[in-house]
Amino acid sequence: MITLRGVSKHHNRGMMQARVLDGIDLAVPRRARLVVLGHHGSGKSTLLRVIAGTQLASEGQVERRGTVSPPTGLARFTKPHWSVRVFVLRLAEIYSVDPRQLLTFVTEFAILQDMLDETVVSLPAPFRQRLDTALILGIPFDFYLFDERLGPTSPIGFRDACWKALEQRLKHSGMIFTTSSPRVAGQFQAAGAILHSGKLSLFPTVAEAIETFARLPPSFEDLSTGAVHAEAEEEEEEFG
Repeated sequence: MITLRGVSKHHNRGMMQARVLDGIDLAVPRRARLVVLGHHGSGKSTLLRVIAGTQLASEGQVERRGTVSPPTGLARFTKPHWSVRVFVLRLAEIYSVDPRQLLTFVTEFAILQDMLDETVVSLPAPFRQRLDTALILGIPFDFYLFDERLGPTSPIGFRDACWKALEQRLKHSGMIFTTSSPRVAGQFQAAGAILHSGKLSLFPTVAEAIETFARLPPSFEDLSTGAVHAEAEEEEEEFG
């Protein structure tokens, strides 16, 4: 169960204050699926980071009963000298999963057979993205958090494989997925929500959220440089 009570998040920029989240109440049971629609800069990434605990709320309470995947992935936790192999085995120890099983899954799923002894930081960006996605899907979490998209578009078929792996995970886990795309949101059978002007509105289905979202103009706050900069600076602060 993930519960938010009166959660707000703001960021100070000199004499100005950008309020990204404003008094959000939310309860997501285990195995539930929630898709959150929001315009660019509306605070979707901030919402996920607050839920995951990688950002602290400015006000309110967040309660997590169960394990939650980091929405920004796991590759950022590597050490400069760690190889892919060492990194995967370290994560297996941290998350108490079978190391050989996780290494096999990541190697085959992300097609990294020839790169296991390369350092994670030296991998080209597309390979790091595949590694990151494979690690998240290879580790069982009670809740999966995804921002905008799932998996890179290459190699051909990789994204489809990601969706299939996620569906398997969601037989026993919950998910919160944020996106600015009604088309992407419409791929899910889930409850829906809209994040707009810092407020979160809930809907029984994604279809109802999409219908309302289509009639909703971007708010001034969503388009303001203050809100966008606030999210960018918060990301830099994360784990800082």
